[in-house]
Amino acid sequence: MTDRNPIADFIEQIPGNRLLGLQVTEMADGRGTVVLPFRDDLVNHVGTVHAVALFGIADACSGAALFAGFDALDGSVSPIARGGEISYRRPATGAITGRAEVTPEQLATIQAELAADGVSRPDVEVTMTNAADQVVARATFHWHIKRT
Repeated sequence: MTDRNPIADFIEQIPGNRLLGLQVTEMADGRGTVVLPFRDDLVNHVGTVHAVALFGIADACSGAALFAGFDALDGSVSPIARGGEISYRRPATGAITGRAEVTPEQLATIQAELAADGVSRPDVEVTMTNAADQVVARATFHWHIKRT
């Protein structure tokens, strides 16, 4: 059994993520996976998972992937989401899984920008799927990472 990344616990305990019940299920090698278990109180007026919940998955998942490669909670950097776009592809029903990946090249660029300028503004792509592995939404989250 591998040790759980402590940032995964941090992400789950952010109040909005805790309210949604988001679960970080993978966080390693620049990959982040977040699951939103289905609950009746997360549906909209047409019975599908509410857009706000999907946006929350994208935020948490992109952060998990982004910080899977280095320790963002060591006090040396301050990450904050600065925006995002989402595209809804099909009605989201049941449990939803978000997956994101930050490539080694992206991570090297982030590290270089932090070393040179003290700030990096990376974008992270997220794909959200239902239990049948059908894409229900795609998102891009924009981050602002500042060396403290």
